[in-house]
Amino acid sequence: MNAAPSVTRVLRTVREQLGPLWWYAALLFFVSKIGDLVNFYTNMIVVPRFRSAGLLSLNDLGVIEPVTRLVGFSAVPLAIVSIVGAKYLSAYHAAGEDGKVKRFSRDMLVWAAASFVIFLLALRALYAPLCVRLNLHTPHLFAGLAAMAALSCFGPVVGVMLQGLQRFRASALISFADPALRLAAALLLIPLFHVSGYLFAMCAGGLAAVVIGAGGLRGSLGRRVRSESYSADWPAIRRFALPVGIWTIAGVFQGFIEPFVIKHFLPVEDAAGYYGACRIGAIPGYFVGSVNYVLLPLLSFRHERGEDTGAYTKQALLFTAAVGAVGTAVLGLLAGWLFGLLPDWQPFAPYAPQVWKVSAITLLSSMFAVYTTHEIACRRLRFLRYLVPIVLAEAVVLYGIFGWTAFAGFLPAAVADLLRSLPRSIDAVIWLMVASRVALLLCAFGDEYRRRRAAPHGG
Repeated sequence: MNAAPSVTRVLRTVREQLGPLWWYAALLFFVSKIGDLVNFYTNMIVVPRFRSAGLLSLNDLGVIEPVTRLVGFSAVPLAIVSIVGAKYLSAYHAAGEDGKVKRFSRDMLVWAAASFVIFLLALRALYAPLCVRLNLHTPHLFAGLAAMAALSCFGPVVGVMLQGLQRFRASALISFADPALRLAAALLLIPLFHVSGYLFAMCAGGLAAVVIGAGGLRGSLGRRVRSESYSADWPAIRRFALPVGIWTIAGVFQGFIEPFVIKHFLPVEDAAGYYGACRIGAIPGYFVGSVNYVLLPLLSFRHERGEDTGAYTKQALLFTAAVGAVGTAVLGLLAGWLFGLLPDWQPFAPYAPQVWKVSAITLLSSMFAVYTTHEIACRRLRFLRYLVPIVLAEAVVLYGIFGWTAFAGFLPAAVADLLRSLPRSIDAVIWLMVASRVALLLCAFGDEYRRRRAAPHGG
């Protein structure tokens, strides 16, 4: 008796029972966990080992966070289009309009090329002062940043196509291949190019993701599909893109300014300790990222058909909260023990008390991401009313704690005294980061409560 058909039937039954959200989330979860383990090995075994061997310094470790997040600015124009694209590609896919999918996808590629050129020109102009502020003296760094920027622009185009068209199998393959190639490239390139080699290694995985993703899209964007204009949707797309752009810029700015302040103003040891705390504290995020990736196209698909979106969102939010809370508690208890396991981790040991706070940031950010994913899928962007002020306030306070003396002559004496009294430590910075996420989540819950109260029948 052939067992294959029975296995197929079992898998089909499991898929039907779980529903598309949890089936594809589980598929991506199990495959991506292998990738997460490889990424963890790269960042917490390979990189610290190279530091112990003298190929990387503590300064190099502290540079990795701000430099890699800096590249996020290259993809700001594209990220706006990608978020809008995920929404509209899902809508066109739901309506069976493959011609519009093809035209929209091609336009995103053109936009990606323009984004890369703009970032490259800006990076060229700002490169020298950036190196001074981050204490960077690494050969080939500009080339590494440029290569990462190219993949940061073109990679999301492929990713959003896979997401919008629900090609989750190709996404699962990328989740494994990307980190595996990063590891192989890191072992080869870091000894040759140091921090720049780390950036080149990240590019190797990104290039593989683009190739695999392009292969997964052949059936939807091949010659048999005739391109079709979506110009009738341009006014709605522009209205949607403006607030999405504000949201994207706020998120990228927040993600960069936090590690930049740590690297620029605090000792080298603090920046390196923050690198280690981030790698351990991000572990709970490994378990919830797959859910949010699957959630957006499913919610968009259901919203366009007038179906309920609340059930999936509640499930995703509860799952994220439960897994994140357990992970934060466990890491809070075990961080000191973990950093004592390997000699290469000794520089991170004094920063073990920061791990649970970084993990809490991951938890709060993931929960807020579930909420914003639902709102974007439903074309509601009211959360910008509090997101932007909170992000800007955090940046002003972060930079003000350390850099206020440059404006001391223009500040009232009471304000100067207050700023002078504020703590200037890694602990204070991370607590402020936690507080900003708490504020965002409280505002989100409050906004949702008011919306439901105002809606007919509390819906």
